[in-house]
Amino acid sequence: MYVVLSRHKNNLPLKENIVFLTENIPGTVRQLKEQAGKDIWLVGGGQTITFLLNCDLIDELLLCYFPVILGKGVPPLFRQTEKIKLEIE
Repeated sequence: MYVVLSRHKNNLPLKENIVFLTENIPGTVRQLKEQAGKDIWLVGGGQTITFLLNCDLIDELLLCYFPVILGKGVPPLFRQTEKIKLEIE
């Protein structure tokens, strides 16, 4: 099953094995984490990651970087208000 987080409720296409999640995201993610099965793999932007970090729902971050100059740069990836202790492995 694939779960797609979306801000838009209207006109979401119905697809087999795909669930569009527009409400109660923290509660649903907590339920998914309690189910037996594989890990949850999140691919998202800074807003999604920040939201789930603030809800204490991310256990591990895999960050990649590419040494490229992007003009004036990009805004911060995470807009955290609290400190998060990270371990590098």
